[in-house]
Order: sequence, then structure tokens, then C-alpha cells
Amino acid sequence: MSNLPPDPLEPDGIRGFGERLRRGTITSLAATEAYLARIASLEPALGAHEHAAPEMARAQARAIDALLKAGTDLGPLMGVPVGIKDILAVDGMPTKAGSKADVADRIGPEGTFIKKLKRLGVVILGKHKTVEFAFGSSGTNYTRGTPRNPWDAKTFRVVAGSSSGSGVAVAAGLCGFAIGSDTGGSIRGPSAFCGVVGVKVSPTRWPLDGVYPASPSFDTVGPLTRSADDAAVVIAALLGEPVLPPVPLKGLRLGRPTNAFFKGVDADVGRCLEAACADLVRAGVTIVDVDCAELDEHADLFLQITRAEFIASLGRERFLAIQDVMNPDVADRARTGLATMADAYVRAMRRQRQIAAIAAERIRDVDAWIAPTKYRVPPPYPGPFTSIEADRAFVATCAGPTRVVNTIEFCAMSQPIQRYGSALPVGFQLLCPNQGETRMLGVAQALEQVFGRPPKPDLGAFLAKGA
Repeated sequence: MSNLPPDPLEPDGIRGFGERLRRGTITSLAATEAYLARIASLEPALGAHEHAAPEMARAQARAIDALLKAGTDLGPLMGVPVGIKDILAVDGMPTKAGSKADVADRIGPEGTFIKKLKRLGVVILGKHKTVEFAFGSSGTNYTRGTPRNPWDAKTFRVVAGSSSGSGVAVAAGLCGFAIGSDTGGSIRGPSAFCGVVGVKVSPTRWPLDGVYPASPSFDTVGPLTRSADDAAVVIAALLGEPVLPPVPLKGLRLGRPTNAFFKGVDADVGRCLEAACADLVRAGVTIVDVDCAELDEHADLFLQITRAEFIASLGRERFLAIQDVMNPDVADRARTGLATMADAYVRAMRRQRQIAAIAAERIRDVDAWIAPTKYRVPPPYPGPFTSIEADRAFVATCAGPTRVVNTIEFCAMSQPIQRYGSALPVGFQLLCPNQGETRMLGVAQALEQVFGRPPKPDLGAFLAKGA
């Protein structure tokens, strides 16, 4: 590891980096150079990036340092180097959306969210790989490359999707934090498989112009970070609010849904969940079972809505024209949306809203719900595409109860808990009602006091591999 520059955000996170930046013991340019060097060393083995922009990043960092020296302080994210999922437009960078087909017209120019990030003073290092059109949960991209999980140097393991490169980049210390998107778990899944924190915000929390529209009813944009504390800083900055302290653990009530969330967890995940919950109870948290049978309807509703909206967003004629150059698994997934009739879509949307209202009522008696993020630890990459049947079987090994959250319009996040009994990452999912991000992050920071800050993968073997 001697050739790998230290991660500029270690060990004190975004807050500590900001304090050092303002004391003058580090500069944004120095941090940017460190991350660029780390990317150069680890990218050949991990494959997290679709596009790197070193000269643009250096220019941004110099400008940030000059602003700070002149007395202009843009807030807690100022000078932090970040990476962006390649379904968000950034001026001066290409946007491939994980595809060989050109869909830039569906994305448009740089949107409100990225402009907000820039006003907060971040430095954009480049674009992270994604599942094609952000439409898949395993993290594979057979045409533009599948990122490798940094937690296993011996076996190529996947990182889940669709914010696959973003999960890898945060876990391997290739950026201060990353921005991904979450339609059915695309931030929380990679966070769980990569041992980092990921936040799925409430629907309509941010404008989505400049973002590829996978399924507009459920699309959200949010951060992947090293810790719950970092996540709280990022979300508060984006909202223009102060970071609130962790909530008191004693007296905290967490609900454990008996429907839709806990079926099918493997031994590693189950062991970590039980041990984590036991630690929370010892710290004064009350955990109660919550029944919401209506949640079991979510799977069919989610698929019917998202696949119809995917076809509508891309365009039926364009899909038919490009399906042969698309990733075969993504084309197979999307093709079912061609058959959805308008009346069926309307009925699904109506029932989805009813279930969202029921869930909002059921969560009133507790501070948050808890659940696994993924049912299993990260599986090995199956290699090049062979058949639709084989891919469907593989995708099933990457499953987790994340889509239900989008269906009921909650906000949610994933926190790492592998230290409770797994060599590979395990995610602990925290759910709060729509528009409840501030409260959720207060709870998450309190849980992090019990769980500890997430461990880091050993990257030395990846440096030796080179490629």
C-alpha cells in the first residue's frame, strides 16, 4: 500500500476534512491530486469509472482554494472531490448512461442537482459506471464493463446496481463521496455490497432534470458516503440546513416489518442482523414487530409501473431500434413494458398510492423501520453473458427488499454491519416516512455510535494485480 496516497478524508470524514481545509493544513487541490493518484493506481483492477476528468478537476480545485483564500466559504462540502453516476449530465463530460446507444437527448444538459452541488463547492473527479439506463440490480454491464467489488481480491464479486461504480469508488477511497440514483435500490444495493452508506431520498426531494429518466415515478438521486455522519453532512448541505446531532438511543423505537422484508436472508446476513439488533436493544432501543400485509403486493406493482415507464421514457420506437445493441439482460427486462396497457398502468398507480398511504399510517408509532438491505453477501461475477435464463438466476442471488421502499414512497438508507459476523459486506436498512430524511439521519448517526464506523477493504492485492 506504500505507493497509494492516503485517502484525504481519513480518518475524520467530511467534517474533519473541512476543518483541515480551513486551517490550511490541506488544500482542495492536494486532496484532488491524492484521489486522482488513487484512481490511477486502482482503476485498472476495479473498473469503477466511465470517464475521468483530471484536468477539469484540478481547475475546479484551484478555483475553490482561491475562493477560500479570498474569504469566500461555500459551506461544509467546499473542496470535497466527488464522483457522479453516469446517468447525470455534467457540463464538459460525456453521459453514456451505461449504453452504447446515444440517449443524450433524453438526459439533456446539466440539471438543477449538479448545479447545486457545484454551488456548494465540490470538485467533480469524473463519472462512475452504471448498469445500462440504471435498469438492473446486480451491477453487471456486459457491454461497457462491470466494476469489481474491492472486498475480495481473490474472487471477482459484483457490487449490485445500478450505481455500481459509485459503490466501488466510495469503498475504495477514490472520491470523498459519490452521487448515485435509486429507483428500486440502486444506491442502497451497491452501498450494502460495498460496505458503505447510501441514502435513498424521498420522491420529489430534488428536481430530476439532467438525469436519465428510468422510471420517473420512483427515480431519486442521493449520496453514497463512508459513514452516516458524512451522509448527514451531505444531505444537510443540499437542504441548506444545519446538521442535527444523533437522536438519543434510549427510548428510540424501531419497527421490524413482518411482511416483505425478511424472507430469504442467508446465514451471514441473518447473523449480522440479529447481533446488530441485540446491540441496539442493549443500548436502550426498543424493537417491535410491525404487520403490514399490503406490502406483499409491492413486487407486481413495482414491475408493472417501472417497466411501462421505462418504455415510455426511452420511447417505444427507439427501444425497438436499439434493443439489439443494448445489454441483453436490460433489453429482456424492459421488453415486458411493451405489453402494459394504459388501464393496467393506471390501476397499478392507484393501488401503489393506496399502499403508500397505508404504510405511512403504520409507521406512525415508531421512529423508523429496519430491515436487511440485501438477502445475501456479494456473489461472484458470473462472467460474460451466456443466456437470459442464466442471467435471471444470477440476478436472483443479488435480491433484497429495496423496491418496496420506493413503492411506498419512503426515504431509506443502508448502513454496514458486517463486523457482526461476515467477512463480506452486509447492509442494515433504515426506513422513514416521506420527507423524513433529517430524522432518519439523526437515527442513523445514533445507530453508527453502536455499530461503529464502517471498516475499510484491504486494497493492497488490487495494487499488485494492476489490471
